[in-house]
Parts: sequence; C-alpha cells; structure tokens
Amino acid sequence: MKEQTRCVYFDVIRIVACILVVCIHVSAMDFTVFEESVGSWFVLNVINCIGMNGVPLFFMLSGALMLADTYTITFKKLFRKVLKLGALYYLVLFVYNLVPFLRGWVEWSPVMIRECLIEGVLYEGGVYHLWFLPVMMLLYLLTPILKEAFRKPKVCEYFLILFFLGEALLYT
Repeated sequence: MKEQTRCVYFDVIRIVACILVVCIHVSAMDFTVFEESVGSWFVLNVINCIGMNGVPLFFMLSGALMLADTYTITFKKLFRKVLKLGALYYLVLFVYNLVPFLRGWVEWSPVMIRECLIEGVLYEGGVYHLWFLPVMMLLYLLTPILKEAFRKPKVCEYFLILFFLGEALLYT
C-alpha cells in the first residue's frame, strides 16, 4: 500500500481560502447600507477586495493537487465527479428558479414554467455565486490533458506565453 504524505501548507491555504470566501460574503451583505463616503463602506470594500483572493486560491489548490504526480485519476472516476457536480449545479439552479413560483411572485402557467423552470435552467446560465461550478467541471475534464502537457517544460512555457499574450495583454 502506498503511503501518502500530507502537505500541511495545503491545509493552511485551504483554511485561509475559506476565511477569505467568508469575508467576501460577510462584507457584501452591507455594501448597500453605507454611502461610499462613509468609513464603514471603505472598510467593507477593503475586506471584500482582500477576500476576492479566496476563490483563486481554491482553484490553484485544486490544480496543485490534481496535477501532482502522486494523484492518479481514472476516466471513470473523473466523469463520475463531473456528473455529480453537474447534477448538483442543475439541481440548485432548478431550486433557485422554483423559488419565485413558491413565493407567489410568478404565476403557475405552462408558459412561465417553460420559460423559468426549463429554459431558465438550461439556457440562462447560473446564479451569480455558482459561476465556479461549470468552470470546475471543465477543469476536471481538462485535467488528464493538462497533466500530460505540463510534464514537459517546453509545453508549460508555451502555455504560459499563450496565457500572457492572450489574457494579460488583451482587453478582457
């Protein structure tokens, strides 16, 4: 049996990322309460800006763990993980789109059911704070390709150059 060593600094990064994500959500709740000239608004804005690093930390941590040589994944395991995330994502979208019906804000008519519950879930995209789930599914699907590509230093350098030219220099 292969002995696994635990990287404590990954746990520390995970804890910091959790705290930062909580900071985003806590600071965002009171943004509209204060005027921009008030000191409290400035403090919330600083906390929010610092907290924005939480989600990228989670993404980088996932990449570091999944692209590590010690991590092996089968296609069956990979697709099972993506299907679970996809099912969760669409279930949450359905519940979010169902709430207006349950609260009485939208009438129960065949047209509204089609527009809100079916087309809204399938075509309109996700709720703003769930944007990361489709991105994670895509990254999971790309993991086998990226893992093989990044084992070669030249391919990694090529990717970084393309990223810099395509994302850092172009207006996005």
